[in-house]
Amino acid sequence: MSQQSLFSELLAVMSTSEEEGGHVTKVLGIDPGSHIIGYGLVGFEQGKRPKSLHYGVLKIEATSFSERLLEAEKQMTSLLERLNPEFVFMERTPMITTNLTRTSNIMQVRGVCVLQAAKKGLDIVDYSPLQIKKFVSGNGRAKKPEMQSAIKRLLRMVEIPTPDDAADGLCIAYHGLYHQILKTPSLGGSEPYSKAIKKPKKKLPKKGKG
Repeated sequence: MSQQSLFSELLAVMSTSEEEGGHVTKVLGIDPGSHIIGYGLVGFEQGKRPKSLHYGVLKIEATSFSERLLEAEKQMTSLLERLNPEFVFMERTPMITTNLTRTSNIMQVRGVCVLQAAKKGLDIVDYSPLQIKKFVSGNGRAKKPEMQSAIKRLLRMVEIPTPDDAADGLCIAYHGLYHQILKTPSLGGSEPYSKAIKKPKKKLPKKGKG
């Protein structure tokens, strides 16, 4: 489905909304990292195009990793209170087989982000880098500059968003906006962590004798 078709569907959904015009729904995208957490806030208002509201990075500068986790917790709490998003999306961390320590560190920072969002009553839905790149740029293997240019065009921004971690946050939010509102098909889509945790495991039927 083309971006123009997606936008047309979004307008149709918003035009039939029961909410009064003027309300801006805020969607936050998070790109977790052990030293830098990128974020982007995208908003949409009934009958209007999605737009960038805010973007930036949280720099985790503490020396020890335990202190970095504590700093990430404090900064994420402050960010969520300041931006007050209604939906939160995150990029799924790929397994870096050549650096398992880095993968582990990022996963722990992700846990901090999920926990802080949960404290605000927000579920975080995650998507793979492939899904986000394919949806935003049309290329599942797009590099950073290509993604930055794509999100600038889609959100009709005056300048290319920098640094690239912040641009990633906008891409994640933009992707999440369409998939949350329009339920647009996505390659291997995910679901809120809380629902995944509560989902009971299916029991295999016992085999009969004979």
